[in-house]
Amino acid sequence: MEKIRCPQCAVVNLEKFVSFPYCAGCGALLPQGKDAAAPLPFWRRPLGPLLWVTTVGCAAGGIVAATTAFSPASIDPDHIVIYGQTPHTVQVGHLLTIRLTVDTIENPPAPAQNLSDAKLRLSGDWLRKFSLVSLMPPPDEVTLGGNGRYYHYMALPRNAQLKLTVRAVQPGQQHLKAVIYAQQQYPGSFRTTINVLSNSTSRTRSDASHLN
Repeated sequence: MEKIRCPQCAVVNLEKFVSFPYCAGCGALLPQGKDAAAPLPFWRRPLGPLLWVTTVGCAAGGIVAATTAFSPASIDPDHIVIYGQTPHTVQVGHLLTIRLTVDTIENPPAPAQNLSDAKLRLSGDWLRKFSLVSLMPPPDEVTLGGNGRYYHYMALPRNAQLKLTVRAVQPGQQHLKAVIYAQQQYPGSFRTTINVLSNSTSRTRSDASHLN
């Protein structure tokens, strides 16, 4: 995934940002083609490292991206980025499908290759509020660590999609944080809030709609 630095405000943008081809920082039109790689004049460069994180969560989809403005390409690992898709409302006892697409940030983009020793971490607290039904593709191993459960993959293709199917158990606003780790990569995370309705709440809303 290509990184483009804004010539106006020096914010690092990704080509998959929802604001692209406009800068997510100042709204300026980003340079394209060869101009995108042109360095900034020294008087317009930021004084220190800049961490730019964009998080977008919605029912149709979400984007989470993190990158460092200055990083020596020869020694720094890439950053994992996760695009998440999940409904934000579900009723107790009903199934919920969460799709997590795993990618990395690179400039220039590298040929597609597998992520080695990848693992998905889900909080144990969250898994007590949602009963796991299935995870596709199936992990090679599942382990417990601290307050989390880890789903291990010996190799995971970039742009792979993890399909997590769970059943809502406990009503209330439940906060999901999914983290992906891999060798030679900075971990990436996806966060969202899922509103779980109790059966009584659903019946009350249904009765109210009939009265209206």
